[in-house]
Amino acid sequence: MVSKLKELYTDNQLIHNSPISDIYKVKPIKESSNLTELEKKQDFLILKIVDLDFKIPPHSIKREIETIKVLQEKKKEQSNEGYIGIIEMFNNFQIVDDMILSLKYYPFTLNQLVLNSKYSRKKIKFNSIGDMSGNSNGEYELKNKIKVSELREFIIKMVSSLNFIHQNQIIHRDLKMSNIFFEANDLTKPIIGDFSCCYNLNQPPEDEPLDFKYLDISSGIYKPPELLLGITNYNFEIDYWSFGIILTILFSLNFKSILIKDDLDLNNDSNIHDLHLLSCIFKTFGTPIIEKSINNNESAGREEESQKEDSKEGNNKEEASKEDANKDDANKEEEEDYLYWPELNNNDLHFKKFNLKIQKPLSIENILPKLIIDDSLDFNNDINDPNDINKIKIFFKNLMRYDRNKRKMFID
Repeated sequence: MVSKLKELYTDNQLIHNSPISDIYKVKPIKESSNLTELEKKQDFLILKIVDLDFKIPPHSIKREIETIKVLQEKKKEQSNEGYIGIIEMFNNFQIVDDMILSLKYYPFTLNQLVLNSKYSRKKIKFNSIGDMSGNSNGEYELKNKIKVSELREFIIKMVSSLNFIHQNQIIHRDLKMSNIFFEANDLTKPIIGDFSCCYNLNQPPEDEPLDFKYLDISSGIYKPPELLLGITNYNFEIDYWSFGIILTILFSLNFKSILIKDDLDLNNDSNIHDLHLLSCIFKTFGTPIIEKSINNNESAGREEESQKEDSKEGNNKEEASKEDANKDDANKEEEEDYLYWPELNNNDLHFKKFNLKIQKPLSIENILPKLIIDDSLDFNNDINDPNDINKIKIFFKNLMRYDRNKRKMFID
């Protein structure tokens, strides 16, 4: 057993520390007999070090190790079945009370990648006393240069990787920009990492039964609304929502999610109070409803009756008017379908006691402005086929449904 890390690694550089873990970038000492062969082939490694005496549920280093091992084995079995972007672990071992994971070094997180000049441009913000010579207060704003075709490929690869994780009965539970990694300056090859608070549906922890999972998961703005309302029997759909929030950042014009666009004191990684986040969600995606004013049968019956009357009257003007009315009803029905959340009828969730102001959802163009097709706007939208754009819109809207039974992740 190795007693000291310095016998294995050198040039230790602290990248991140938190109450959960310390993350180091290191060089392997390739002459060491205690390194694995895979470690010896690497120029750099990432060490994740966790004090086993300091536990903050639902984070579990042992569960993370078990999960990555299972996923790596399954990935080998499915090596010919499409893209699977999962973080790579080379070794794990214990020194006294510390558990150490040796992981592949990825030079970029998604947060870091979008700052690269390939994907963004910095525009200096001048203060009120700035002059034409270029003096400024040192602040800048970002302009999103990512092409929509690249974003579509990113979505496809993320869907493939998340589906793989879910097929192996793992809920990630902490999808966010900083937990998506890249080996190179290429947005289209994402790697999903940090499984420290994941949940294995096949092996529920003793302290966390299937119907009573922890709510203290997900980070900041990525937290789904059901967690904010105390729903504990969640499943894969929480990962879908978090993925959707990532897309609100990547399809923005300045890499700031629409959820906090007007909050100057907040960024995508800020801590945010649950009630404030819930308010931001409802302002963006609309206030959920627990009853529909129009159901499918009524709508279908009204349309059939309208068609019969049109046939009898043969009046073109009235036909056009009724057609417009039917379209309005169809749009209203579609909107209500996305806002409908029957689960909130449960009195234990207290939603009905909130007396919330009813807010309409923002348009998809407001939420994902890079999807706007307009040659006069420099949004880097290189997809001009409305059908392709519509597929992305539908995909996103299905990620962000309130009704968890209808939330889904599928794209053509």
